[in-house]
Amino acid sequence: MANYNEESTQWKRTHWIASLKEGDKVAVKNGSIGFRYYEILEIIRITPTGRITTSDGTKFDNRGREMGKKDTWSISLDIEPITEEVVESMRRRKILQAISSTNFKELSLESLDAIYEILNKEESKKGS
Repeated sequence: MANYNEESTQWKRTHWIASLKEGDKVAVKNGSIGFRYYEILEIIRITPTGRITTSDGTKFDNRGREMGKKDTWSISLDIEPITEEVVESMRRRKILQAISSTNFKELSLESLDAIYEILNKEESKKGS
């Protein structure tokens, strides 16, 4: 039997999904095992039975679960509200992608010093 918090969370999710309209934006956690990231998608269609189609063509049932996922490597998707956690996760991913694609050999010594100082501060926080 589910405890009160689980029932409350499920009740909130059910009512949130039922309140969605075409044109609303939702978060979808995408990726595969060990590599997950959020996307923001627009709802472009909701059927009378509550099935949802997002702007990338993905279809979800009336509980917000992806329909038709059959491969074993990918994780089925769920529609989620756009929360602060989602926004921060997307921002973090964008920053990490920018950093990983940076050619550090082309940066000025001044820029490299600034990066080095930041890294040293972060390392000293770990040691504290």
